[in-house]
Amino acid sequence: MVKVFISYSRECRDTVTALAEDVRDASHDPWFDEKLTGGQRWWDSILEQIRACDAFLYALSPDSLESEACRREFRYAQQLGKPVVPVRLSEQVMPGFLPSPLTEVHCVDYLVPGSKHAYKALERALHNLSPAAPLPDPLPPPPQVPVSYLVALRERIEAASLDQKEQIVLVFELRDKFRSGRPGSEIALLLDLLKRRDDLYAKVEREIDSVLAEIRQGGVGRPPGPDLDQARIEALVRIRDLFVQRREQLLRAAADEEAKRDRIDTSVPAVAGSASSEPLPPKTGRAAGSAGQPSRKQRPAGNEGPKMPDGAERIPRSIRLDEAPTICERVMRRVVASHECWVFEVDQNNSFELSLDDSEPHCIVATATLRDTVTAPSSEHLKGLEWELKEHSFAKGAAGAAAVYATGGLAALALLSKSVRDLLMTYEATRSWPVPRSGALAMPAAELALALQRVAKDAEAIGVRRKKQ
Repeated sequence: MVKVFISYSRECRDTVTALAEDVRDASHDPWFDEKLTGGQRWWDSILEQIRACDAFLYALSPDSLESEACRREFRYAQQLGKPVVPVRLSEQVMPGFLPSPLTEVHCVDYLVPGSKHAYKALERALHNLSPAAPLPDPLPPPPQVPVSYLVALRERIEAASLDQKEQIVLVFELRDKFRSGRPGSEIALLLDLLKRRDDLYAKVEREIDSVLAEIRQGGVGRPPGPDLDQARIEALVRIRDLFVQRREQLLRAAADEEAKRDRIDTSVPAVAGSASSEPLPPKTGRAAGSAGQPSRKQRPAGNEGPKMPDGAERIPRSIRLDEAPTICERVMRRVVASHECWVFEVDQNNSFELSLDDSEPHCIVATATLRDTVTAPSSEHLKGLEWELKEHSFAKGAAGAAAVYATGGLAALALLSKSVRDLLMTYEATRSWPVPRSGALAMPAAELALALQRVAKDAEAIGVRRKKQ
């Protein structure tokens, strides 16, 4: 009998309960934390169970891969030399995109809890486990107790003072947590705590009441899926159409490049020294020093490029995530006052562009060009924050999911070329805010900052630059 420690996220509680029953039916002894509370005693108990187990079963879901507690449990099990069994609970988790230590171990599919196929795969993986090595001496230092999101949010809510921006950000974060699947009772408790603050703004109180009303109406459900056979056929058709479209794009690009080379070949001047060669005109510019071309110092002030508008606040080139609400508000003021266009760059694949729509009423428009990750798709976060995804973005996202589904759950995207992966995973999203007559931009700035924080949650800094128009 093997003692099996199961590391999981509370969002998959029901699936993990069925998983533990299957481990028990396979004549093994499963253990998973059913209290899910917190504190040092709770964490010490978790670590003791990891030290005593014969195998570490990592129940993989988007939430468990993001959970700091699960990550620390996994790292500690590795340091102790425990055999690891990764078990995939969701199709959103793709084996080819898992962290490197997990890609080196065969991943068990447990997508349909209680099914014969899932049970057999789990039983086989546990049967083939190597015996656990003796504990190292001395033991590695135990990881620190992780702070749950509930504790972290409660500490922020109970801070000595909160300005309007901080209050708005907290409300939007709690709303996003609820829409992402967190229990409504937890979110309502924290919202009620925030609502009892003496310094609460009236606008924030209205936002809290709106989220509480949404919680009372019930959780965010998912529509039932179509017939499986029909879904597989439609997925294959979509993938085929995408590859045909991509192939045509590449052929057109190759033809355009060939035509460009032909034009260059026919326009190259004769080589110096040949009978038909003509003397080249003298170089102009700073290097030539000609009288007609002023140097940089001689150039008139009007040609020095765009200057900062009078009275405008300076925008740093790089910001931390906790600075996002303040900097977003500054940038929005620049956009409205000077009709400038600004870009927030998370990395080479993810950016937000901010501009002004002059049509009545004037609106600040944010256009996000982003690339989904496999374990935590940013498109889901932005939809929860009421951003509008372009229609072709939905098609690409559906095709990306279909590629995995149609191949029986294999990491199909990992086998595709980079160009095709970019086509499937990249999308655009937009959000607009009417420019208030009062000029108060705290609310739209907080919403934009929250979107940045959702997409760039692992980034140390975000680049900010003004786009030349």
